[in-house]
Amino acid sequence: MEINKRVSLPFVLVATGATAAAVAARLYTARKSGQNGAELLTEALLETEALRDAARSLPDSATALGHCVNYLLRFTAASIEGVPLGLHLSHPQPSVTKHHPKTQAVATVVTAANSPSPRFDYAVALPDGTEVRGTRTLGAPHLSSLMPARSLTDTLQVNLTESYTVQMETEIDVFENLLGWQTRCKGTVVLRDNLGNVGRIQVTPDGSLMGTITRGGRIVGRVEGKMPADFRFRPYELTTDEGSNR
Repeated sequence: MEINKRVSLPFVLVATGATAAAVAARLYTARKSGQNGAELLTEALLETEALRDAARSLPDSATALGHCVNYLLRFTAASIEGVPLGLHLSHPQPSVTKHHPKTQAVATVVTAANSPSPRFDYAVALPDGTEVRGTRTLGAPHLSSLMPARSLTDTLQVNLTESYTVQMETEIDVFENLLGWQTRCKGTVVLRDNLGNVGRIQVTPDGSLMGTITRGGRIVGRVEGKMPADFRFRPYELTTDEGSNR
């Protein structure tokens, strides 16, 4: 037992020192960027190509739902830089609004005042009438494999048309990656639309995506790929024979 103590103490000291060095480097890099969490989120929300793909996919609701979750995962990946360390979570202005010069999309993020935990309320509007409204809440800092981490919850609704809406929610942990020098996330995304499609997507620590979309107990699509950009939705439906073999 005594030998284990002597071996483990230097290891812990080295690991703690490496963690401290990584955190210091991340703080320096993030401060140089000059952006805060609200600005990063606003810019990420403006990348709306997946939303436009969703609108073009209708009336194929399963494919439209797949494109909506693609939008959610992309803006999540693009907006979590520095979140575990609590960088730039406050802003002197209560809200940030930005316009996309090409698509004419408008995104607004409001930092909630007097909230017990950091919270951002956001909205996106596209010229074709597509709208997104949601809330992001960050949990208290904690350690994940000796690195800073926070829980992050996004709850949002996408209105593609007056008759088609999508609701999505993330339950993920955002953490700093010592080797990759970047922020990553792991957890689940649950989604549903008003036409009976439901889905659950798993995000693994290395960013891999796995999940299905079902309707009436039948698989109508599969999600796979890897964050932040390798997202693939494959429409799929079991035949009668396939269903009877399960």
